[in-house]
Amino acid sequence: MDRSVSRTLLLRVWNIFSGLIVVLAIPFFLTAEQQGFYYSFSSLVAIQIFFELGLSQVLIYRFAALYQKPPLPNVPNGEKLSSLLFSSRIIYRVLAVLFFIVGSFAGLLFFRSTKAVGVEWQSPWLLLVFATAINLAQSVKLAFLESIGDMHHVSVARLCANVLGTILFVFVIVFGGGLWSASAVPIANALYLTLWLYGHKSSSKYRTARATGCAKLQELMRLWHSDVFPMQWRVSLSWVSGYLIFQLYTPIAMRRFGAVDAGRLGYSIAIISALAVVGSTFTSSIAPKLSCLFSAGKLSEYNATFDRSFRQSSFIMLALFILMNLSVYLCSLFFPSVAERLLPLGDILVYSITAYLSGIIFVFSIYLRSQQREPLLALSLIVSLLMLAALLIGSSYSLSVMLLASLCVQAFAFAWCLYIVRVNRVTLAGAFTS
Repeated sequence: MDRSVSRTLLLRVWNIFSGLIVVLAIPFFLTAEQQGFYYSFSSLVAIQIFFELGLSQVLIYRFAALYQKPPLPNVPNGEKLSSLLFSSRIIYRVLAVLFFIVGSFAGLLFFRSTKAVGVEWQSPWLLLVFATAINLAQSVKLAFLESIGDMHHVSVARLCANVLGTILFVFVIVFGGGLWSASAVPIANALYLTLWLYGHKSSSKYRTARATGCAKLQELMRLWHSDVFPMQWRVSLSWVSGYLIFQLYTPIAMRRFGAVDAGRLGYSIAIISALAVVGSTFTSSIAPKLSCLFSAGKLSEYNATFDRSFRQSSFIMLALFILMNLSVYLCSLFFPSVAERLLPLGDILVYSITAYLSGIIFVFSIYLRSQQREPLLALSLIVSLLMLAALLIGSSYSLSVMLLASLCVQAFAFAWCLYIVRVNRVTLAGAFTS
């Protein structure tokens, strides 16, 4: 197994294990109302998407292409790469500050009208936003290292940070920290990864590129306009659409049904989403490799590499979701106190199918974006609007109806995506043979 895949898979496996710790800890150390706030925090803090707007995904492909291609006439790729990193670091610092300001006030306004007695949420929310802002600022540096072939080093660093974060989470929640535990992993990531980036030998390539990166503002704007923006505006719309599709469940449930039901929904979604991330590892970890193969014109190897990873990802996701539903059934028999914090088994099954279809779409999006295009843009925009309508209308009846409505929308999105991928394959074959 490729080192990038194995290290990333190890990280995802640990995330499952740490997620299991959270799953086991929350029913015993948080009240039902606190659980609702905990998962609403996770959904609302994801508004960082509106600040990053898919930039890190685009930069992974651009960094990889510049690092692998032969030098261009009069514009050495090493210099161009360093300039792109230099401008990216500045932009991410600005984005992090803006996110902290807007995110802090957005959360305070949203949760202020939520009826919950005895739940201290203001200070924990501000700490969570602060830690997330730091991680946002550092994410471009990690993306740079991942794109130039050091994904295995980054995965190990993330693993160490998450282990420390999980230990901190257990310490805080066991000793009565309540919602302060929501910031444990982000704080650990911010501290450890910052120290790793500026001190560990595995990150030396970043420090070398950072030291040589410098350019005038006019040159940086020209570089950004030619290398990043043409793809980013498409990816940004796709990411915003993704927020509307995946992150609105818990906030809407919080408003419609209260903190307890929102907690059950958020609890279940967190588990299922973690399983989907693990399953998609076989494809997401080779995104830079796919970009390099496509740029080099190696279509047969490019398609074969993706097809192999797709089979692995789709099978693992299916197996994990089946195991998840079986575990919920057994939990209802032997651990009813934990099962009460989850959705009923029927709702779990419905959302598992929804998550599986969205996981396959995500895998296909990696394939298409490695071609530095965004053919799923129209799909994402239309499906996000349909999903918003489905969640709002469905939630006016019941939580189960809301989940069924979202499944119908996701099934439509899957069929449309499958059609786009098939057309893309035919078009690529014709273009490379002509």
